[in-house]
Amino acid sequence: MKKLSCFMLAVVMVLCLLTGCSESSADIYVTQELAENELFLSLVDIYNAMEQTELKVEAISEPDLISKIKNDEYVSAFFMMSDAMEEALSDEEVTINEIFYDPVYLIGPKEDNIGLGQLAEYPAEDLLKHIILTNNVFVHATELTSLRKKEAQFWEQSGIVPKTDLYIEAAPGTDGIMKTCAELGGYAVIERYVYEAYKDDYPSLTMLQDQCRGLVDRFCMVVHGTDTESTAAHFVDWMMSNAGQEEVFRYGLEEYGVSRYLPSVH
Repeated sequence: MKKLSCFMLAVVMVLCLLTGCSESSADIYVTQELAENELFLSLVDIYNAMEQTELKVEAISEPDLISKIKNDEYVSAFFMMSDAMEEALSDEEVTINEIFYDPVYLIGPKEDNIGLGQLAEYPAEDLLKHIILTNNVFVHATELTSLRKKEAQFWEQSGIVPKTDLYIEAAPGTDGIMKTCAELGGYAVIERYVYEAYKDDYPSLTMLQDQCRGLVDRFCMVVHGTDTESTAAHFVDWMMSNAGQEEVFRYGLEEYGVSRYLPSVH
């Protein structure tokens, strides 16, 4: 992935130049949160090289993107699905194309004394409640990641304030959450690629749930308008094809030993 660094820098510079323009000829709008997503930039790079074209991408805030959609502007967009975006799109005649997702696991001690492994039918919110209400350690990331934001949202919505001696910040490092879980016999929600890369280093831990409903980040694209020959339409068709989904699957294999994300279609 190092070979993409120069391209990524160039794309980010283009995004910065385009952001805030009063008028734009962008092919695709992307939320600012995803403006530097390495897989998205990689897919753009591969498509541009294959088609000998240049996708014009503009980064804007999620509220601005929602405003464009609600005002019937014919825009195409790539974004991470959120409650606000899902609500905005519910009244629009567009097809939501889910391209890839970031799978997460619920991990904990192999003994699993509170039976989380047997609660697959429950949403993530109930699983997190179960951990806290049974007075078990829950380990959270050191940074305010998308995953940690969702965890915090669950606590707020449920009216639960985790005890400070049970809500523990992870040790630094990519494997910090697993390290702290192993030391304290705690539970955590963690990205699949991290668990798969380090599971052999922490034999006391196991994956208890691999379908954490409500915590999985879904990366989607919509194409507005009826022009099926637009650059955006061709790009989303390619991303959803076998070839595009294979690129999604291959991303991260060299660095992590497993796919960083998983393809949603194939």
